[in-house]
Amino acid sequence: MKAASFATVALAESRRSELWQAMRKGEAFDVVSGLPEPELRAAAAKENEKPDPSWWDFSREYMGQPVAYGGGEDP
Repeated sequence: MKAASFATVALAESRRSELWQAMRKGEAFDVVSGLPEPELRAAAAKENEKPDPSWWDFSREYMGQPVAYGGGEDP
């Protein structure tokens, strides 16, 4: 089972409320982590996302130029 720490009592109570709402909705909970299944699916989907490129990489790709690092030379 997964344990979490919260900075304030209000944050802990808010999380507890979210878990109770999931229980009332009849959502399945993962036996190992103790989290609602929809949260596990969302976390897995987020892990599979490609991170956003830096503005420099995006600009170079947009302009059709290869991304080169170091050396200070333009291709």
